[in-house]
Amino acid sequence: MVRANTGEPLIGATVLLKGSSIGTVVDVDGKYSLKIPPAPSILVVSYVGFNSQEIPVDSKVQNVILGESMSLEEVVVSQSNELNIRGSRKDATNYYIDGVRVTGNLPPKQTIALDNKELYQPTTVNFEIEVPYTILNDSKTYAVDIKAETIPASYEYFATPKLDENAFLTAHITGWQDLNLLDGEVNLFFEGGYLGKSLLDTRNSTDTLDISLGMDKGIIVKRTRLKDFSSRQFIGNSKTERRAFEITVKNNKQQPVNLTVIDQFPISTDKEISVEDLQYDDATLDKETQRLTWKLTLAPRDERKMELRYAVKYPKNGS
Repeated sequence: MVRANTGEPLIGATVLLKGSSIGTVVDVDGKYSLKIPPAPSILVVSYVGFNSQEIPVDSKVQNVILGESMSLEEVVVSQSNELNIRGSRKDATNYYIDGVRVTGNLPPKQTIALDNKELYQPTTVNFEIEVPYTILNDSKTYAVDIKAETIPASYEYFATPKLDENAFLTAHITGWQDLNLLDGEVNLFFEGGYLGKSLLDTRNSTDTLDISLGMDKGIIVKRTRLKDFSSRQFIGNSKTERRAFEITVKNNKQQPVNLTVIDQFPISTDKEISVEDLQYDDATLDKETQRLTWKLTLAPRDERKMELRYAVKYPKNGS
């Protein structure tokens, strides 16, 4: 389990086996699963805006709590093949790869990629640098731009207020298949300062590559229980409890955003307990999982409210 110091699960946090590209990401419940070799191992747990931790693996269950470090305004994603992705959190319609603009009007960082040839092999791609590049012998880490590409990207916020009252920004990148990206760690930077790591997994990606950019405080999400609509009734040999919740989302940013809000009705695993009278505002309901999904477009300063209601019926002698 990976949680913030507030007790909330860190959805999308990265868990990596130190010294390798073996890793995974945390699910909506804050849980993760990772197969590691039997040798002594160390896990590196990180999340954008939080201090990363290194923990030795000494049991099958490893719980981690990360402390918040700083807010995110602009990020740079750097991969082991020198791929850098830059995006503005203030203007989520702009994105940069190695200083080349993806969309929007922000000026790109002026960088010059080294002259090189791409040699395609059956299983690998090699970059042969044609002009020698000097790296100083001063024990410092240097990043060298090898290749710059412009690709389309779109942005979407996700919120699961039942678990975490935060909105998480995700970049959807299309046309990534021709970039020869490598699976493994992705480093995140803010104005030249290191923020943390994420995981790039192209093997499980479809036509769109999704990269999590962390939470955005500019999107306010609240889930409140409506006491006026909550009640308990005794009818015959059964009890019926009615509950209602209101979800409020507000866009405090200066540009419109796309936001997906996810919630869920309870699922009964006991035939004597039933969930009835489902009510929800303009959401899509998955009848198998009982998951509710709202797809919203919020204008600047726009606020939306959604309600969901349900009743749980169970035997009177039940708890």
